[in-house]
Amino acid sequence: METAAAKARLRFENILYATDFSPTAKTAIPFVKNIARHFGSNILAFHVKPLVVNSMVEPATWPIDRGALEAIDSEHRLQLLEAFDEFHADVEIDEGDIRSNLERAIRAHHTNLVVIGTHGRTGVAKIFVGSVAEEVLRTVSCPVLTVGPNSDPAKSNVGKIL
Repeated sequence: METAAAKARLRFENILYATDFSPTAKTAIPFVKNIARHFGSNILAFHVKPLVVNSMVEPATWPIDRGALEAIDSEHRLQLLEAFDEFHADVEIDEGDIRSNLERAIRAHHTNLVVIGTHGRTGVAKIFVGSVAEEVLRTVSCPVLTVGPNSDPAKSNVGKIL
């Protein structure tokens, strides 16, 4: 029996760009833009930071720490809005566990695609450092595009996504 290839039309209406503000994460921005431009997508730029208030930090420092981090969050928010200024883009900066916050954002924003930069570590470095991108790839409920540190957006073909 012969098989026939079926062409499915994808529509990425809502893209979630997950970032940790590293240079590697920034390599994914042109890919997000290319896909959003091609599909007319909405973009959610999303970051999850560790909890500020926790049992490992002196309670007396909580207001100071929170104030400093709010200033950093404001700067990050502006950077993301500028990066996606030609698109309908929102920015969310959450605090806590990456997996649960990401899954909540995916559901709340009806995300069709998550795009995340990856450091491309292998071997011992990957074992000790871990891979947030790999965890995201294995656990979220929608398609994920990982972008390596040496990826060239000029060579991407948005019309041919597997």
